[in-house]
Amino acid sequence: MSTININAFSKNAIAAILLTIACAGVVSAANVTHFRSSGDYACASGITGPDRVAHLCVYSNKQEGTTTVFLNYVSFNLSDGGDFMFGNGEIPSSAFSATAKGASLSVVPSAVPGFVMEGSEHTGAIMVEWKANGFSSSQFSGHSTYTYANGAFRQKWNGSSRDQSADTSGTFFGRNFAGFNSNFGRTTNMTITFERPVPAPK
Repeated sequence: MSTININAFSKNAIAAILLTIACAGVVSAANVTHFRSSGDYACASGITGPDRVAHLCVYSNKQEGTTTVFLNYVSFNLSDGGDFMFGNGEIPSSAFSATAKGASLSVVPSAVPGFVMEGSEHTGAIMVEWKANGFSSSQFSGHSTYTYANGAFRQKWNGSSRDQSADTSGTFFGRNFAGFNSNFGRTTNMTITFERPVPAPK
């Protein structure tokens, strides 16, 4: 089992770490959310402003001809974990697509009934494109825990995945998403757990 605190690293270190592992996720305060994923997924990290980062992951679960898609994202000031915002929940399956060469996400979270959001500036769309760059590929099996923004939330993986690195471009709620890491691939019997500790850090 591994535990990583994203705030403990520089931007370059984050990029190096996230190049080989996929992580992200958040839930509403005082709650724990689980999502079961067997299907396509994609994750990306990017700079969205001075000293500000965003990380997002989108997962699919394909069972008996039905596809469910789950999105989670987090954004905060890298220096102190402040101005924290996150969102998570199911989105329309048409908002996410993937092939062997890349993936695409286009969604307006505020327009999705039941989508959970905390913080401000969730106005507009998240639009990200992944294009395979051939730089690296990885395989994961087991369980890991990732902690973000001075403990503002935790995300846990338990299962298996295969992915490859990609270049990303797009926007995050109207801000340019200058990707410094991304990957996409497939999960197998993966349970992703999103934990929002209480009280939330200031």
